[in-house]
Amino acid sequence: MKRFVYLSLVLITLFSFSACHKNSTSPNVQAMIVGKWNLKKQNYVQYANDVKQVDTICIAADTLSAYVQFNADKSFKSEGIFFSTNPHNIFDSQVDVTGSYTVSNSAFTVSKTMAGLMFFPAVFTTDNYQPAATITNSLHTSKLSAITSTTLSIHTEDSYTSTVNSVSTNIKMVNDFYYIK
Repeated sequence: MKRFVYLSLVLITLFSFSACHKNSTSPNVQAMIVGKWNLKKQNYVQYANDVKQVDTICIAADTLSAYVQFNADKSFKSEGIFFSTNPHNIFDSQVDVTGSYTVSNSAFTVSKTMAGLMFFPAVFTTDNYQPAATITNSLHTSKLSAITSTTLSIHTEDSYTSTVNSVSTNIKMVNDFYYIK
């Protein structure tokens, strides 16, 4: 009987240590995410009043690039850049986004959608001959889809109501970002 109790205690102890060992080697998302990530692909879908308007995939190229830099202080900076190669229609564009992020266990959120490979004016102004839009009911969500030491996938959704000349449109933009380090 003593041998049975002793053997049981030994087995329980071994399983306890192996369980602790597994937890201690699980990836630390906070440590893994810090650094500069280069955007290689972006899936973009846009809805207006629940009707799909745009569904496209953008691939990074020499004239189109983006990155996000996640810092240890939980801030981030991202930049998207487009360079025109047409000498008759020089249209270069750059978008900079800064914000913060949080990591809790496997949960990950960013305060704003990062700059990507898509360049759309979010709000028309009188500078481009369109009436100014009033934006209300803004909502932003994000989640970490996958992370390894060299790859990162983030899903974001942004929705808002845009009103121009008393006509309201519900807009939803869905992005899937695929980065490499």
